[in-house]
Amino acid sequence: MDFLPTLDAPRGRRVLLVEDDVELREALTDALSGSGHDVTAVSDGRAALRQMRESTPEVVVLDLMMPVMDGWQFRVEQRGDPVLADTPVIVISASHSPAATAIDADLYLKKPL
Repeated sequence: MDFLPTLDAPRGRRVLLVEDDVELREALTDALSGSGHDVTAVSDGRAALRQMRESTPEVVVLDLMMPVMDGWQFRVEQRGDPVLADTPVIVISASHSPAATAIDADLYLKKPL
């Protein structure tokens, strides 16, 4: 009897990408989607909070410097909401300032990626 074990492929994550640069947002969306993740992309922190309340992602990839609501303001509001507070955040930023690197995030990546 031939028996081949069935191996489950790793499941993609629901990712919320928050990036105002259109080209980078599209490139990251393509890269993450191509790796099997379900990506929703928005261009600012205010839109990200609305999206999180509609469909809670498993992880947020967050730019810091954005219009309408920047990444720091987003994190303050996210941490203040008990439903959203525990969602992990990966920050991406070109800034090397102490304020940028000191943001409360699960991971900090410097641009260019």
